[in-house]
Amino acid sequence: MRVLVTGATGFVGRHFLRHAAAEYPNWTIFASGHQTPSRTVEAAEFLQANLLFPDQALGLLHDARPDAIVHLAGLTGGSPEALWQANVTGTWNLLGSIVRTPRENPLRIVLASSAAVYGSAGVNQLPITESTGLQPTSPYALSKAAQELACQAASLEPGCELIRARLFNLMGPGQPDHLVPAAFIRQLQEDRTGNKLKVGDLTATRDFVDVRDAVRALAFLLRLGLSGAAYNIAGGHERTIQEVLEALIRVAGWNISIEVDETRIHGGGVTRSWASIDALSNLGWSAQVPFEQSLKDMLG
Repeated sequence: MRVLVTGATGFVGRHFLRHAAAEYPNWTIFASGHQTPSRTVEAAEFLQANLLFPDQALGLLHDARPDAIVHLAGLTGGSPEALWQANVTGTWNLLGSIVRTPRENPLRIVLASSAAVYGSAGVNQLPITESTGLQPTSPYALSKAAQELACQAASLEPGCELIRARLFNLMGPGQPDHLVPAAFIRQLQEDRTGNKLKVGDLTATRDFVDVRDAVRALAFLLRLGLSGAAYNIAGGHERTIQEVLEALIRVAGWNISIEVDETRIHGGGVTRSWASIDALSNLGWSAQVPFEQSLKDMLG
C-alpha cells in the first residue's frame, strides 16, 4: 500500500513515520510538508508541497499516487486567518484534488482532527462520545470543525473513504514545549527560582494520550475505520492539571512546591474534558504506554 502522510515533519508526523516503518514494512510511505525537513524522515521519499496552492496539492497526488492518506498538515496556533488557511483551505484543496483525480479503487483518508471541536459541549455529558455535538470556542477549534465539515462533504463523493480522528491531549517525547506537560518540564528545568513553581488554574481536567499510542490508533483507523465515522483518540481517563503536575514532580524527583498565581488564570476555557474511547477500542486498539512512563520519556 502506498501511503501519503501530510504534515510529516510535525510532532505527530514524525512519530507516525517511525511507527509505520517499524510495524508496516509493506507500506511505501511518502512524507510531505511545505518546507524541506531539517532532519532525515523515515519514508521512501519526501515530497515538498504547500497545500494552500491547489496546483501543488494536485501535483502531490500525482507524484505519490497514494492508496491512502494520513492528513496531519495544519496549524495549532496563530492568527485566526492563518489557522483557517492552513486547516480549512489546505484541506479543501487536497480534497478537491482527490475528487478530481480518476481512480480505480477508493482512496482511504484519515483526517487528524481535535477534541477542541467539542468545546464545552460535553461538560455535562461526560465522557464525551463521538455523537456529542460540536461547540468550538476558539479560532483553532472553529477551523478544525470546519475542516471536518469539508471532509464530510468530500466523503459523499465517489472514490473517497474518509475517517475523522479526534485527538485529545497528546503527550510524549518531542511534544512542543508550549503544551502541558512539556510546558511544565521546560519551566522546571530552565525557569525555576528556589523551590516554588508559580502556575495558573490547575482544576481543569484533560484526557491525555501518549503520541505513540495515538499514531498506533491512526494506523488502526487507516486499516479498519468505518468510512464517514469519527473516532476519539484518548487515554480514556480524566485528570486535573494539578494531578499531571504532581505526577511530573514525583517522577522527576524534584523537591518543589506549587503556588497558584491568580494573574495566570484566564476564564472562558474548557473546564472538563474526558473521552469515551469505546468506538476505537471496539476495533482492537488500547493504550499501551502508562501515563507515568510517558512523563519519564519526556524527561529523557
